[in-house]
Amino acid sequence: MDHFLKHPKVQYIPLSINNLNMGAWQNPFHNYNNPDIYFFQNQEGLSSKLSHYKLPDIELAPEEFDHCIAVLALNFKIEKGYFRFLTAKYIGEKKEGHFQVFCVTKKYFPKRVLHFALFTEEGKKISWENVEII
Repeated sequence: MDHFLKHPKVQYIPLSINNLNMGAWQNPFHNYNNPDIYFFQNQEGLSSKLSHYKLPDIELAPEEFDHCIAVLALNFKIEKGYFRFLTAKYIGEKKEGHFQVFCVTKKYFPKRVLHFALFTEEGKKISWENVEII
């Protein structure tokens, strides 16, 4: 488990997964079944993407975005996360037709571009995005 981490596990900060919503997703795009991940630092971006994928909206207070990032995972169930230096790794399983929305604290993240990635338990990198933390 987590054998693909490049450094000893004690050198990583564990990231809490605070789920806001998750469940079955009625995919409006019939050929779209790849895992994907999106990050939001404001309500407008989060609401727009949830609407695009026909998911229920989630309202967060503006001050919540001062200390957390909202994350949307599609076709993937995230079970844990780790952060080290400029990379956040989320580990879970591919799960077609599943969505997950959660918040992750920004307190460990420097205000610069970070690399966020999805990995399977076996260590296969599935999806990633570089995000500038504001």
